[in-house]
Amino acid sequence: PPRALAGQPPKVIRGTGYDIGRGETRRLAEPADGPIARAVAETTRRTGVAVVYGYPELGSADEVYNSAQLVDDGEVRSSHRKLHLFGDLDRDRFTPGRDRPQVADLRGHPVGLLLCYDVEFPEFARYEAGTAQTFS
Repeated sequence: PPRALAGQPPKVIRGTGYDIGRGETRRLAEPADGPIARAVAETTRRTGVAVVYGYPELGSADEVYNSAQLVDDGEVRSSHRKLHLFGDLDRDRFTPGRDRPQVADLRGHPVGLLLCYDVEFPEFARYEAGTAQTFS
């Protein structure tokens, strides 16, 4: 039967640690529809397993975001760029996201993505919880 898996920071996909340095983070960054996204989409299509994964996202102006995507049945259902960067490590490597978190419908269940320090700001969790009610 289909199962949903929780994702982790870039270290899971890349097999490295989180603090891999600014240069390596930039080198590994890729667009939201890049090779990892395509591989994850194919995996979800083939296995019936939904996946949330984190990765360094390369933006259209060459900026790098700490991002996550929810993929199910070969399609991106939701994505999120970390809004609140924490500490020098985050601020040295990433650009903060600007868009409000989204709530996606995952097989009849509302799902919202927040990354790390974003959860410390209750307005985002409240927004996602309020939006999630529209799916009930």
